[in-house]
Amino acid sequence: MTSEPPQQQTTQQSLTLEPNDARHLATLCGQLDSHLRQIEQRLAIRISARGNQFLLEGPAAAVNAAQWRVACDGMPANGRASSESKARNSSAIASALVVA
Repeated sequence: MTSEPPQQQTTQQSLTLEPNDARHLATLCGQLDSHLRQIEQRLAIRISARGNQFLLEGPAAAVNAAQWRVACDGMPANGRASSESKARNSSAIASALVVA
């Protein structure tokens, strides 16, 4: 007799980053959305992005963690971020986020 693991309830959360700055969003998302894919893989969620609008789908705790992370990285405090710092940041995000 095998028991299936309990199904986690999934949730969807939309997120809009302002201002809608294409250069900044490209840096945040990475080439071919590679930074978003890292977050998806680490948290086992799905992130859809169109411009400055994001849809996050997955277990509620993971979606909340990703929403916070994307929002925090979305707008740098000084208004500027280099491609290298964003790549390092996204890589660190993907490896550091752990959902209980």
